[in-house]
Amino acid sequence: MTMMSVNYNRANLLGFVAFLLLSACSKDVIPGNNDGDGLPMTIQPEVVSTDGALKSNDGGATKATLINEAAGLRTQGFGLSLYDGTTALKSKVEMEYKSGAWAPKGGTMDWKWPASRTYSFYAWSPADLPVGTVTSTGVPAFTYSGIADQKDIMLGYYSGTGNNGAAPVKFSHALASVQFKTGTITGLGNITKVELSGVATSGTCTPTASGSETVNFAWGSFSGNTTLTQSGLTAASTTSGTAIGTPFLVL
Repeated sequence: MTMMSVNYNRANLLGFVAFLLLSACSKDVIPGNNDGDGLPMTIQPEVVSTDGALKSNDGGATKATLINEAAGLRTQGFGLSLYDGTTALKSKVEMEYKSGAWAPKGGTMDWKWPASRTYSFYAWSPADLPVGTVTSTGVPAFTYSGIADQKDIMLGYYSGTGNNGAAPVKFSHALASVQFKTGTITGLGNITKVELSGVATSGTCTPTASGSETVNFAWGSFSGNTTLTQSGLTAASTTSGTAIGTPFLVL
C-alpha cells in the first residue's frame, strides 16, 4: 500500500468559474414594483467549470465533489437576494428544484421583471451558507468553518435590465481545489490513501461584486488546522497523470 501526504499552506491553488441562468414563471409583479408589463422569469441554471478535466456531477453535491453543471445544484440548492437599486425586492430566498423547475422553497415562482428596470441578483450555494445580511452592494464578509464537510461553496452576481426575463448570474467557486495525480515513478503498486495536512478549518471570506456579473474573493483570518483524508482508493501508480480520488476543497 502506498500513501501520499502533502502539506497545504492555505494558498488558493485553483479558481473555478460557474454560470447560473436565473429566470422564473410568473403572473404577479414582484412586490414593491408597480410596473405591470414585466416579463416572467424562468430559472435555467448552468454551472460551467474552467477545468475541463473535471467530470459533470449529475447527482448533486457530495463530499469532495465539485459542482459542474445545472443538475449538481439540485441537491445543494442556492439562496438569492434581489434588489431594484437600493430597494430589496426579495431577501434571502431559498431556491429549490421541483417538478422540473426552480422556485422559492415551499412556494411558487410568480416574479416578473420589467424590461426597463435594472435588477441586481446576489446568490450563494449552498443555501444555508452563513452569509449574513445581504445588502444592495452584495453579500457581506462571512466566516466559513465547514471545510470538513467538503461542500463546493459558490457565490454569484448579475446586474442588468429586463433581459427577456433571464438573468445570467455568473457563479464563482469560493474554495480552492487540490487534485492528487500519479507522477512518473512507476512500479509502486496501487495508491489506496491520500492525505492533505495543514489545512485551515476556518476563514473569513470577503466577496466583492464587480462589473455586471463577477464576484471576486479575498480570504483571511484563518484558524484551525486539520488533515483531510481519502482512503479506500485504487489508483494505479503505473500510469502518469491519473487522478487519485476526488479533489480536496480548501480555503
